[in-house]
This record gives sequence, C-alpha cells and structure tokens, in this order.
Amino acid sequence: MRAESPMFQFWAITLDMELLLLLLVRSLRLGDFPLYIDVLIEMCPWFFSLDHTNYSRWIPGHIKDMIQLENNHRTIHEAFVAGHFTVSKSACSFSSLAVYHAHE
Repeated sequence: MRAESPMFQFWAITLDMELLLLLLVRSLRLGDFPLYIDVLIEMCPWFFSLDHTNYSRWIPGHIKDMIQLENNHRTIHEAFVAGHFTVSKSACSFSSLAVYHAHE
C-alpha cells in the first residue's frame, strides 16, 4: 500500500516513528539498556533525514560509546544492564525516568 498511496505512506511513516518513540520510553521506564541502544540505532537515520543537526551529530557518538562500554568499562556496562542508567523514585514497575528528566 505504501507504493500505491502517498497518504498511506505518510501515515505509515508517522506510525513507525511513533512506535520508535514509544519503544524509547519503554526502554527508559523499564531500565532496559539493550532495548535503549537498539532503539537509538533505529532512530539515528531519522535524525539525519529530518535535519536534526545536533541529534544527528551527537547520537552516533553516544551509541558508539554505549556499545563500547562492554569492552572498555565492564562494571559500568553491568550496572547499566541492571537498569542503573535510569532513576527510579518508587518501587513501582514501569516508573523509571531518564537521569536528565529526574534532574529537572
């Protein structure tokens, strides 16, 4: 249907982008570090195509640093995989926040 209808293609792309954002929120709320990295990798081409200069400049470096944690800083990587890259203010599940969000 994407090839046949430009309107369908627009809404399909919009849905794909919204699902990526929801996956990013899920990764932060659950403290799921592997999912966080996977979602950032999938979002990266969108930053370039939508001309988000700062994100397209800094996200690839951030992704590279986070992937290299496993080899360079094992203890930090283990802590991040355990969910300590987010802040949880309560014992409720699905309530973690990104550090910058909790700081605000």
